[in-house]
Amino acid sequence: MIRKKTSLCFLALLIFLAGSAAEESAGDSKMDNKKIVYQIMWNGDNLKGEVRVNGFLITKLNGQQTTGTAPLNPWLIGENEVQVEVYKANRAKTADFLLGVSELGLGEIAQTNERGNLVSVEIKDRDLAGPKPVKISRQFRSTLNFSRHFLEAGATGESGVIAYAKAVYKLFEQKDVNGIMQALVVKIEDYKEAFYSESMAEEFKAYLENEILKGKLARINPAKLKAEKVGPGKNLWHILESDKELIR
Repeated sequence: MIRKKTSLCFLALLIFLAGSAAEESAGDSKMDNKKIVYQIMWNGDNLKGEVRVNGFLITKLNGQQTTGTAPLNPWLIGENEVQVEVYKANRAKTADFLLGVSELGLGEIAQTNERGNLVSVEIKDRDLAGPKPVKISRQFRSTLNFSRHFLEAGATGESGVIAYAKAVYKLFEQKDVNGIMQALVVKIEDYKEAFYSESMAEEFKAYLENEILKGKLARINPAKLKAEKVGPGKNLWHILESDKELIR
């Protein structure tokens, strides 16, 4: 399933869209239903695997020491699920993993070693002694709910999804600001709602013109593009070049 004008999620755009809204309200730590950020934090070492929320890939673990944090607001569906699947990268060394999800006020800072106030997961070295990956699933509720996107989606196939990816990439090649804005209209509206930013479209357009499109565009190999279904009910598409995610 894919919506018309499905949203692009290049990493740089994701960082901007999440970061600009949080910065706009920095210092406002008053908690209310209109100014909430759902933040995930993780910290671990000597692990391979991944963390997903509602089917969306949050981070892949590559065996190195890892630490990170990310806002979850645009991917929430009311009744949410965090999925962790990890195993030891080097069985001769110790490994550990901490993960938390917290409900915070916009502008509050989340530390990567904090225990979440909604979800808290701790995996110790002894838990990883077996030959199979450790799989953990935890649920949490959110006041933000974008589940309507699943209901509004229309049917499509992998070939249509990949054609869309190529079309969006071409817009970036041509540095077509208006075309990119139109292709990303769903994502921009989502982030406007998710992070309470009325100026999201204007800020994003300026970011495109002044930063992203002034840089060198990374090349992709169309022959290596593939699409996979993820998310609740497997009704979302992720488009990848080999194992590198390009579009959600």
